Amino acid sequence: MTWTADIMPDDALPPDSLVWKTLNAKPTSNPKQIRTLEPEPLPLWRVMHDAGDKHLELTPLTQHKDWHLHAAEIEALRDWLLPEEATPLAAVRSYLPRPMIERMDERQRLRQLLTEQARIAREGQ
Repeated sequence: MTWTADIMPDDALPPDSLVWKTLNAKPTSNPKQIRTLEPEPLPLWRVMHDAGDKHLELTPLTQHKDWHLHAAEIEALRDWLLPEEATPLAAVRSYLPRPMIERMDERQRLRQLLTEQARIAREGQ
């Protein structure tokens, strides 16, 4: 007995099979129908609220200070608005045009400003 691998022609597939539907799918031009794997970001108020809740969960009640809660919220704002760069600016600086470098420098300056404000809040100044 010999065995041969016969390939089934596309038109022999049952029309309700997943393979047939995939092969015969029409491309969509409506971007709303295209789903991404990345979840939608949470609204800022929710991120800040969750940061405050997390701080309260991790801090014993006897050590809780309102300004520590505000520091956690400021850091949440910073990370939501200006997430940390995946690649440090120094690593790619020589490859970028000057306007992009200036935008990235300004972004880092704002991140540092919010980080400093969170430190000030944490110290209760």
